[in-house]
Amino acid sequence: MEKEIMAMAIEQRNSNEEEEGSLKRDQEQETLLKNIKEIKIKTLMINLINRRRMVPRIIQKKKEIYKKKFLKGEQEKRREKTGEELEGEVEVQKNLIWPTVQVCQDPSGS
Repeated sequence: MEKEIMAMAIEQRNSNEEEEGSLKRDQEQETLLKNIKEIKIKTLMINLINRRRMVPRIIQKKKEIYKKKFLKGEQEKRREKTGEELEGEVEVQKNLIWPTVQVCQDPSGS
């Protein structure tokens, strides 16, 4: 009888130790999973931040270039369609004084 009681006590101790060991393992796995998730989230956030920083610079450069080209092209299209020059340009051209060029001949005759 004593042997049976001792055997039951030993079995209970072993089962308690196994449960505690499995609980510790589960907790360690949970903390590892949490750490891995945190690392993944941090890397994703860093990637997003880097993408956001680079995008506005590229868009701003493209818009400036596009606007400049568009304005020049728009003026040419207006001129072609209407066949008229802009009024401001006509007034400026009237006010210009063209320098006269004098042709000099060499005394040697060449």
